[in-house]
Amino acid sequence: MATALPNPFDGKEIWFLTGSQDLYGEATLAQVADQSQQVARWLDEAESIPVKIVWKP
Repeated sequence: MATALPNPFDGKEIWFLTGSQDLYGEATLAQVADQSQQVARWLDEAESIPVKIVWKP
């Protein structure tokens, strides 16, 4: 009988870091935050990525 190996990715996460310079204005900063959150969410939902993806501003 084979013994199941523990998943080495359980409890692990990757931080998705993004940012922009404030010289572009508040609207651009909000757009960067919104779009980067969407990307992080899509990556986190991808079944082929075995770790949790966490958006960080």
